[in-house]
Amino acid sequence: MNFIKLRLITLRTKAQALRTSLRRYALFADTISPEFRAEVIARFTPAERAQFEQGAKLTKERLRSVAVHVETLRKWFDFLLEKVEEQFQRAQTFLDQGRAHECLAVLADIEWRVLHPNRDTLAFVIRTLEQRAGQRWHQKLLALDALIRDLYLPTAKIAHQRGLIPKEALARTPLAYLADASDGCSLWRQHTQAAAVAGRQIPITLMAIPVEHLADPWNLVAIAHEVGMQLYQDLSLGYEFAHKLLRESPNAGVSPQTAPIWSRWHETLFADVFATLRMGPAYVTGMIELMVADPRAAIAWSPDSPVPPPYLRWHVMLQAMQLLGFAEEARTCFSQIHSLCGDPNQLAQTFGPIWLQMLNEARAVAGLIAFSPCQKLGGSRVFDLVPPHLPADAQQVQRVKDILLAGDETCVRDEECLWADNVRDVPAHLALAGLRIAHDATEDLAASRKLWVRFWCMMQLLTQEASPGREREDREFAPNEAALKSFAERAVPLLV
Repeated sequence: MNFIKLRLITLRTKAQALRTSLRRYALFADTISPEFRAEVIARFTPAERAQFEQGAKLTKERLRSVAVHVETLRKWFDFLLEKVEEQFQRAQTFLDQGRAHECLAVLADIEWRVLHPNRDTLAFVIRTLEQRAGQRWHQKLLALDALIRDLYLPTAKIAHQRGLIPKEALARTPLAYLADASDGCSLWRQHTQAAAVAGRQIPITLMAIPVEHLADPWNLVAIAHEVGMQLYQDLSLGYEFAHKLLRESPNAGVSPQTAPIWSRWHETLFADVFATLRMGPAYVTGMIELMVADPRAAIAWSPDSPVPPPYLRWHVMLQAMQLLGFAEEARTCFSQIHSLCGDPNQLAQTFGPIWLQMLNEARAVAGLIAFSPCQKLGGSRVFDLVPPHLPADAQQVQRVKDILLAGDETCVRDEECLWADNVRDVPAHLALAGLRIAHDATEDLAASRKLWVRFWCMMQLLTQEASPGREREDREFAPNEAALKSFAERAVPLLV
């Protein structure tokens, strides 16, 4: 009995099992051949085969929105396994030559630096596919995808048009998956950060959405912040904005003593300015509600903290609102912050003069992020790439607010959503802004329940309206085989 040979067989079996787990979802694509289908189904047990055939039609329809992504992942993983198989052959050669320790070293490297990381990648992917294939979350995930897409893709398209990112980068517009408290810190963002450190590239992007926010969708405005973080990473802006806040901000009125602190917070500040530019006052009111659970924690801060305290974040958002022309809304929000956390001058007596100084610098920081030219953006400003929330957008938000507040929960019986016909042309992120503004105006439990029902019904209409365009763009942006082979090569680190 040769345990090294058995280990080699086990690892090859695991690699094939990973491919099979992904291919199960590729079965629902129109592009697969009968031979491919027969090969995958041949591995099903009789009970699995019967269950598959019974639910195939419905599952295919539910996965239609991600069919291109599944096909992209399938091709990528096939290319990846070709590279892995080369290493298995190498290990087999060592074994045949009696070089047992070298064979084991190659197998260990394959397992820990290739199979395990890509296993974890597929676990995230399969999680969102399972959520989409089921009845419980399917419709909500379509709505979340639409929100993310409306926030992410316009900026990514402009960046591509200006030659800042390749076309296949547009195919990595994030897809939503639902995360809960049991996930802890095991989220997609941490996974991709570890992949980047290892030099791995993944041809898809996911975004974790806390499942609890499906119960309070008016707080889904926080998605705009997550999208800002993703664009910050995709456009490789980190070093430049850290440098701007450190070196250029003193020229804009920031103290040389506080500039290093602002620089340390560059990623969060960019995401807040981006989200305010895209969603306007709705983002700010939502983030005030989300971060004010403990007013004492909202004002507590340390210059060594990796993120700014909510109180300073709010003031940067307020200044971004002012720059957009929403001065009255900014004053209203400031009054709320003042009543919740206390007068800034009084807080300065507790935290020292630097606290008040940083509040006064918030406008300079917001302006520097939004309006200063960036080398990484080809000399453009963030404001040039991020379609801002303009008065015309505010009018659409008001339309959504009015229609959400105008009716009751009987809208669930209107299968064609005729009640929302007046807003079927509204982008999903503005529909969310309208919900947030409507929620701000009600302050009533029964009204919030009505808003919850009417909003999700409205989002069903908006996703249906946007579906043909989304599928067309997905096919247009899908990476070609050369790009997928490049991803596969970078998903296999240099082995011993």
